Amino acid sequence: MNKRKPVTVTALFLAACMAFLAVTPVSGRAADPDSAVFHPSFGSVVDRDENARYFIFGDTAFFIAARMHRVSDTRVDIHAIRDSAGVIQLAVLKLDKIGFDKLERGIAARILPGDSGAGRPNRFNQPLILIRKSEWEKRTGTLKWILRDGSRIVGALTAARPDTLSIRTPGGLSIDIPDSQIESVAALPGVAAKRGRYLEKDPNGSRLLFAPTGRNLEAGQGYFADYFIFFPTVAVGVTRYFSVSGGMSIVPGAKQQLYYFAPKLTFRPSPDLGFGAGVLILGIPEEEDVKLGFAVSTIGGEQRAVTFGAGIPMGEGGGGHALLLIGGEMQMSARSKFITENWIFTGGDGFAAFSGGVRFFGERLAVDLALITAKDLLESGGFPFIPWVDFSVVFGHGS
Repeated sequence: MNKRKPVTVTALFLAACMAFLAVTPVSGRAADPDSAVFHPSFGSVVDRDENARYFIFGDTAFFIAARMHRVSDTRVDIHAIRDSAGVIQLAVLKLDKIGFDKLERGIAARILPGDSGAGRPNRFNQPLILIRKSEWEKRTGTLKWILRDGSRIVGALTAARPDTLSIRTPGGLSIDIPDSQIESVAALPGVAAKRGRYLEKDPNGSRLLFAPTGRNLEAGQGYFADYFIFFPTVAVGVTRYFSVSGGMSIVPGAKQQLYYFAPKLTFRPSPDLGFGAGVLILGIPEEEDVKLGFAVSTIGGEQRAVTFGAGIPMGEGGGGHALLLIGGEMQMSARSKFITENWIFTGGDGFAAFSGGVRFFGERLAVDLALITAKDLLESGGFPFIPWVDFSVVFGHGS
């Protein structure tokens, strides 16, 4: 019996430790997420009248209320809501400790001792926190709602009741979410298709498998792509209308590597029509550089489009024979689309290459799996397809 006592004591000690941890708040996280207040006179919520009187958020049209939530000991979130012609919009403002302390001092300076909150007109010219018009405009329609536990909900804000937001998904499902559980709200570039299904936007819409489309990269946005592991490339949007891309092979043991560089100008008169033109410079080991002037046009939306293009070799050895491009894309599901890219060389024997495959994509990552063939391969009697594999990662947010 004596031998079992240490085990019993150890078990009791561990149980006591677990009970202590269960009731002890985690350091750096507030025990009460709603413990922060704007000011003792109106607590954690600023309504329309209080904002008009103390000019906290300025002359915000259709303002309803703003609620403060403490996220941690060093950060608070402010959720401001307005109703613009029947469209409920939410702006999420994040303040660190310095910003929160500055807000507290600003509010305290505007509330005089004995102020009843009535009978005096607004006497302040500058808001303590300015919510820009663009911030509201980004929060319209179908949005991505990111909760504090990491969950994501796609839907539109339909109602804002005390402490609760109502979200309607593209499929018509209504979900009530406690306001304190909203971490952030992000605009969605995709569309709601028939039957209420949301279709993500392809993050690599500026290219087919390799060839460019008539779509542009936004300024500050780009992607890193790797073809067959040994050919990494990078593309960057310099402005809304001008982008550059380039890459170099990394074949182990090769004394010289293949490289390319391609600046491109893009013009999009409408979301369903885009034109692009540029120059492709291709460096081939032990061969003269190939220079190709090209133009492309993409007709159609993000979910279904066709691309036509032509390239003309430049320089003395070009020969003047055009290289024609015919491509297409069709979205098959929320995160996949069929892509085809086909080339026809008008010189010589009229060489042609055909390809087709599937792109799987998320917000920033895309993977292409395709097969390429040509007339000679089809007539060879063996397996007529060359596998095509690439992946890409989008970076930057654009502007």
